[in-house]
Amino acid sequence: MDINEFITRDDSIIVLDTNVYLHIYAFSPEYAEYALNCLKKISDKVYVPYMVRCEYDRHKNQEFRKRKDVVRERRKNIELLCDKEQEAFVNRIEELKKLKFPNTCKLMSDITRGMDAIKKSICKYFDDNSDIEVLLDLWDTDKVDDIAKTFTNMVIPSTELLMNVCDNADRRFKRKIPPGYMDDGKKGGIRRYSDLIIWFEVMECAKANQKNVLFVTDDVKEDWYSTENGKLEFREKLKEEFNKETALMVEGITSTGLYEAVTKTYGIDYPSAREYALRYSVIEYASFVKDELFDSHWEQIYEDVDKITRSEIDSVFDDLYEIESPDSFELRKASLKEFDDETGEAVYELIYAVEFSGYSHDYWGRDDDTRETVFSPSIQHNYLSIIKLEVTRDVSDIPIFEQDFNFEDYDVIDASVTETDTIDYNERYIVDYYMTCPVCGCAINHMNDAGDGFCIKCSRDMN
Repeated sequence: MDINEFITRDDSIIVLDTNVYLHIYAFSPEYAEYALNCLKKISDKVYVPYMVRCEYDRHKNQEFRKRKDVVRERRKNIELLCDKEQEAFVNRIEELKKLKFPNTCKLMSDITRGMDAIKKSICKYFDDNSDIEVLLDLWDTDKVDDIAKTFTNMVIPSTELLMNVCDNADRRFKRKIPPGYMDDGKKGGIRRYSDLIIWFEVMECAKANQKNVLFVTDDVKEDWYSTENGKLEFREKLKEEFNKETALMVEGITSTGLYEAVTKTYGIDYPSAREYALRYSVIEYASFVKDELFDSHWEQIYEDVDKITRSEIDSVFDDLYEIESPDSFELRKASLKEFDDETGEAVYELIYAVEFSGYSHDYWGRDDDTRETVFSPSIQHNYLSIIKLEVTRDVSDIPIFEQDFNFEDYDVIDASVTETDTIDYNERYIVDYYMTCPVCGCAINHMNDAGDGFCIKCSRDMN
């Protein structure tokens, strides 16, 4: 029986785990309305286990209040992040000042102005998008609770059922028999067995009503789902136990899959549950995935940038002997370029401004005594590269609320590189010098004295 049959057939019911209800409070206004519309379409088929009702009732008021404050909380969190970053900058600049680096006061002033500009941009963003807060405030009643009240409540578990769960839970958890063992030790009292109680309630209800069950949970840990060929699958052991105890069928699915199946079955006017969620979270995804891209894959990205920016004659990086990891990588633009609803493959187009440094040195000749090659002290080259990437992500089995920031593959499709600054460490590191080169002005000591009044480099260039 496929998912659409579970939704439409008279011999099946749908059971929602507690997390499915609670996550609706965290959705954007538009998506929350869409999710509720899907649940309204199947409200006559939804049964609520007693333990789910208890857990939901315990948390719903808090989640409803948090929903009303979500915009203010997000704004507060971002502003706090700015304050922390500014404090970190100040501490780093103080370190430079102690080491007698030049122009630290100007640097401090520039950063302060920059952070002030960032804070103004944040204020402007939330002011310009104040309609989101207005939409959230339109929930003058708890719409999740309103729809939940229309569902059919299962009977209160019998003492016999609860005793059976308590007597067998430790043995099941020790042998990793699903569900519930992944939460063992995280909760106290009878709540420790909540997943197992829900599971036994569902089997009792199915048997009493002779109904197959579609169980919907966004708890994607291994005691509910396994991963087969990169796809989430409801645990086979759960299906086997359910059939053994009831002679009926059970299938499991995430809320994302449920909403999409309801959309397909009843023609709800919504293009794709996942696509909407992806477009809504594209900036968040691009902001988080950049750490993985530029921390773990920088060497390959740099090679790709070099190939793209290299001319027929040479590369801007040819003289470098070392490239450092990026100092910063700022998101400039992000968009969802393509999405295949059947395969769950999403392709993002992400543009980052990446700042990094490389080092070169000049050839000064050979030491007269040892004949070893003599190089100048390092010259630091600072670069700004605008890098456009296509990042491929598999979201076929990721619940829409999950903060999954992995990717399957990436390609550098365009890049530009500009050298923004050069720091010559010659004078900083040449000690005991007794004259300066009249051509380039560098300090001369016994290491770089050509013996003709010039440094080795200039003497070589002139000859």
